[in-house]
Amino acid sequence: MGNVMDRRVFVSIHSKRLANLISEAGHRVVYAAPGISEPVADAIDDARQRLGKYNVDVILDIDSDVCRLGYGKWKAVERIRNAGMEIRQATGLRIGVLLCDDRGWLWSPTPELIEPEGHEDETPNGLVIEQVQATRLLDAMCPEPESNLLDEVHDESDSREHNGDAQKPQSELIDTRKHLDAEIGVDTAQIEQFQKVSEDLRQNPPLAFDLARKVRVFNAFVEFAKLSFKGGNLGQHKVSLPASITRIVKDKNMQQRIRTSFSLLEDKSKSAEEAKQINKRVAEIRNEFFKSIGPKYERVILRAKKDTIEKKVHELRRDIEKFENKIRERIGLELAKSRKKLLKELTPRILESPPNELLNQIERSRPTKKQTESFLDQLFEKVFPSTDQLIERMHLDLQYMGVTYETLQSGHFQDAVRKAFPLIDWGKPFREFDASEGTNPDNLIGPIGKN
Repeated sequence: MGNVMDRRVFVSIHSKRLANLISEAGHRVVYAAPGISEPVADAIDDARQRLGKYNVDVILDIDSDVCRLGYGKWKAVERIRNAGMEIRQATGLRIGVLLCDDRGWLWSPTPELIEPEGHEDETPNGLVIEQVQATRLLDAMCPEPESNLLDEVHDESDSREHNGDAQKPQSELIDTRKHLDAEIGVDTAQIEQFQKVSEDLRQNPPLAFDLARKVRVFNAFVEFAKLSFKGGNLGQHKVSLPASITRIVKDKNMQQRIRTSFSLLEDKSKSAEEAKQINKRVAEIRNEFFKSIGPKYERVILRAKKDTIEKKVHELRRDIEKFENKIRERIGLELAKSRKKLLKELTPRILESPPNELLNQIERSRPTKKQTESFLDQLFEKVFPSTDQLIERMHLDLQYMGVTYETLQSGHFQDAVRKAFPLIDWGKPFREFDASEGTNPDNLIGPIGKN
């Protein structure tokens, strides 16, 4: 393998190759990447035992999102930390560098949430770098301590010995300082940082990447979606009136409007009729693009039609806004007309048979017409919405929801999608999903190492 690597410049860098390269190192290893896999962690620990801990440097981005994106396994991080390795923190690092003796490799790590690791040099993600470049990278990540630093370490070592304190080896004292001039990984990751990431991953663990990729592939084809027009049925807006008021109404048309509540607008209201036309357009968009696949699910759309749907929805929202502006004054007049008509119908009835709510507010045993009208006006103020409130209730809402792994497991869902879109070749997405069915659903949550 080494000879092949020497002959090529562009190569595929993956966990197995990295582990093999590290195992061949004779005196020095530096590994810098967003995360680390378990095979690489095992090779790092073996190198530590063979070469000594001060000849092996590890620089990572200790962050929960690194694990969720699939740049490595948290279990592998804890593997080398529990073995006594110092891990240096490089926040935001998204390239990989490996130096073994005088050889080096530079690569783009694969986020396994998006795609699996490649293993063929015909699909490269890395470069073999020359010795001079490897030396420069070594100096940038692990610069040699300056002479005054060595003097400082000797002085501290002598002081510890003189005071009878427990001593660190001089190599370790140098090692704790030499990162100060490094371009990345200046600080050593502290235990609090590991504990924070471990707890974060425990509460919100990464998905199993193979299944996540299958779901993502399928979501490129279809998506759950919901289109709803709220507040558009103007003729159905009602206000509730006390039963003591509604039961005294004699007019049949008014009785029809009141029942247990009062319709704000008449059935033949021009505003209500125009609102029905908007509802009709909403239904046309829904029926054209949003396919029903059964009562258990929301409707589904083809992702390929998403731009068309959003364009139509945008146009309809613009027309709804125009409609709101046009009917604002008209709605106000219609609401006032409804209040006036209701007041006219109720006033004589209440004068004949005043409810306790009214009698308890006056001194005499019978209310005057003015008191009755004032009583009704107060009641209407409480239950009738303003023009703005009525119009603000109109809202065209478009929501998207991705297809989940649990849904894809359902044979009924797959059959329903095929029936909803019979002209689409569903072979590819379903084949790719079926290829993942050997994965245990209980393993949807990625492994979390514990201290």
